Amino acid sequence: MKETIINLIKSAKGIVLGAHTNPDGDAIGALVGMATLCGFLHIPHQILLEKIPQDFEDLLEGMSVTFEPTIEYDTFISVDCGDALRLGKFQEDFEKAEITINIDHHGTNNFFAQYNEVQRNAAASCEIVYDLVCLAQCPLSEHLVRSLYTGIVTDTGGFMHSSTTPRTHEIVAQLMKIPFSFTKVYYKHMYEKSKIATIMEAIAIGHLEQLWEKPYYMTYVTLEEMLDKGATKEDLGSIVSTIKNIKGCDLAIFMYPLDAQHYKVSFRSNPPYDVAKLAASIGGGGHIRAAGATIEGNFEEAVKMVHELLRQVPLDEMMKGSLC
Repeated sequence: MKETIINLIKSAKGIVLGAHTNPDGDAIGALVGMATLCGFLHIPHQILLEKIPQDFEDLLEGMSVTFEPTIEYDTFISVDCGDALRLGKFQEDFEKAEITINIDHHGTNNFFAQYNEVQRNAAASCEIVYDLVCLAQCPLSEHLVRSLYTGIVTDTGGFMHSSTTPRTHEIVAQLMKIPFSFTKVYYKHMYEKSKIATIMEAIAIGHLEQLWEKPYYMTYVTLEEMLDKGATKEDLGSIVSTIKNIKGCDLAIFMYPLDAQHYKVSFRSNPPYDVAKLAASIGGGGHIRAAGATIEGNFEEAVKMVHELLRQVPLDEMMKGSLC
């Protein structure tokens, strides 16, 4: 399939590239990687983003980024996205394309494109993009390797998640042959926090509760708290991982508002528990150890939904992906 994708890119009149809503480091790194490949092959292309994520602005410098397609295109390449719905406002552009390509590694991917390169054993979509770049003999520039490294580091939690494989380290070893500030990238995304992010983490810890004396730990921040501190969703990224680090925690849940009537819930787990299917049961998705979903309703309604979900699904039913 990789060779087919390279040939499809080479024959394309124009390509637009999209990822899941609220793109993370792996999504941005994969977008930059595929855009770089399109540029190397001299194919007109654009990256579609509703908003440029602040944490990854540097990776998008010099790239053709737009809020809606402004070129003639016949091909849409989706990266790091489990289904067409998660493309958000760009789903319509996806459906208009003559050729659709899906490059992803999520276990919940539903093979929604005409051509699907889905590797569920890959630790990050950037691993798959790296293979495509190498297959096309695209030069590994400093910007390209920094982008792919960022995606791999962030999606593996600094190589800590169980999705990390020997192949992950082999790819990183190849990337590091090109000089770039890998220590700076690692520190920025694994340790560095803004003052507001630190304040919001303290607020969330203040709300922490253990549910029903089980190894479930849940916390949240409210819309009022975010407005009061001037926080954005980018300031909340470390909270769920902090909760998961509690000794004895097998399931960490963090909720935050997208607006007054929509809450995002993030799940993290320790082996052998599968939260991807837990999230999928309420319309979300993700990875076995890291997943999420959006809940429609106010804060009280969102909390009630999560509590009811966890009461209905004993933790042992999440073992080994048995939840359906």
